[in-house]
Amino acid sequence: MAPVDDVMAWGESLDHLLECKTGQLVFEDFLRTEYSEENLLFWLACEDYKKITSGIEMTSAAKRIYTEFVQVDAPRQV
Repeated sequence: MAPVDDVMAWGESLDHLLECKTGQLVFEDFLRTEYSEENLLFWLACEDYKKITSGIEMTSAAKRIYTEFVQVDAPRQV
C-alpha cells in the first residue's frame, strides 16, 4: 500500500496519483465502476509507447494500441 503522504498527494494532483503504481490501480478500480477504465489503460499504453526506442518495438506497440483501443469495435475502444 502507498504511504499516507502519497495518498494525500493524490487529492492534490492527478499527476501524483498516476506516478504511483498503487494510485494507478486504485484509479483503475474507480474507473471500472464508472465503465471507463479503458481511458486510463489507453493513456498508460501511450505513455509506455513514448519510452520505446526500437523501431520494431514501436511498430508492434502501435499496432497493439490500435487494435485494443482505436479500431472500430476494439475491445477497449476509446
